[in-house]
Amino acid sequence: MTNYIRKYELSITTYVPNSAAINSGDIRDTGLIESFSREVGKAVVFTEHRMSAEIDYVKKGSKNPPALIKINNISKNTLQQIKENDRLILKAGYKGEDLPTVFIGDIISVVTSRTSNGEEAVTTIICGDSQNILTNLRLAGGVPPRTSYKRVITDILEVLGDNGLPTGEFYTGLPDPRPVLYRPYVLSNTILNARRPQDSDFINIAPVDKNLPNGRVYEGNALEELNKILKEINYVYYIHAGKIYVQPSGSMYGHIRKKTFVTLNNSLLKHPVEPLKSTAGMSIQEGEKRGVRVVTFLNASIKPSKKVDLDVPNDYKGSYEVKKISHSLDYEGVKWDTVLELMRSD
Repeated sequence: MTNYIRKYELSITTYVPNSAAINSGDIRDTGLIESFSREVGKAVVFTEHRMSAEIDYVKKGSKNPPALIKINNISKNTLQQIKENDRLILKAGYKGEDLPTVFIGDIISVVTSRTSNGEEAVTTIICGDSQNILTNLRLAGGVPPRTSYKRVITDILEVLGDNGLPTGEFYTGLPDPRPVLYRPYVLSNTILNARRPQDSDFINIAPVDKNLPNGRVYEGNALEELNKILKEINYVYYIHAGKIYVQPSGSMYGHIRKKTFVTLNNSLLKHPVEPLKSTAGMSIQEGEKRGVRVVTFLNASIKPSKKVDLDVPNDYKGSYEVKKISHSLDYEGVKWDTVLELMRSD
């Protein structure tokens, strides 16, 4: 891995908010109308400039912090083409492979300053993970009673995809571990039938296959509306590398959902595994399970939904949940790393 030649591609594309979108009325079968969309403009691409980046992805259900990207010695003409709200895509990896996407987001600010010796101009770009969609994409309309959660969630995900946030995964196959009473007691002359529920009165169904009994009216931000729907069935979403993932929350369904594993051994680690500590220097644990910090070579395939198997010859050997992923890159420097904060799961 250490002999691999680094490679990256950073593209910045102008996206123009389309205020006419709501008038055109993208009305779906479930009654959704999207009130924000964008038209693509010309892209600026960097592949050889000195580039550094600090990108963090936190655990499911949390908002990712802004990404920090620096590019050295951009020409004045090129710099004028980079503006707030533009879409930035960073792909990074190694020569000879299809470059994986490390980050997709929208530019919040662009600032250029000179180094202390005055020899280089450094442009600092701060980006939010799908920032424009998080703040601007709104829904109007609603869905009728007895529409399934799956249908509603799928429709919102399609709206998000149309506006630049495609779906990475929508997990629908998990059965609800709690039986659902689907044949209610029979009412006769306003007196509740006294018989107790029988086994045949219950079924196990996937949470997303349940219906919204009263329908829903939308009048807010698309992701906020999605989050409200997901909470009702104990689902969560997270955004990673410009895609949205929807799946059951770990608290109720994590022990059933099949996980994808990534194995890291000593040959893939840049430093020995160390205990995960807080800023105050205290070890971080969840009950009896302890956390660790791992530094490996850049690996964009690791996502918050995956588990990591540490194959190391010490007490740290075992399976871990991903709590935080940080990509720390410097094209001409030392770092081309993925830093993982993990919590023991076995």
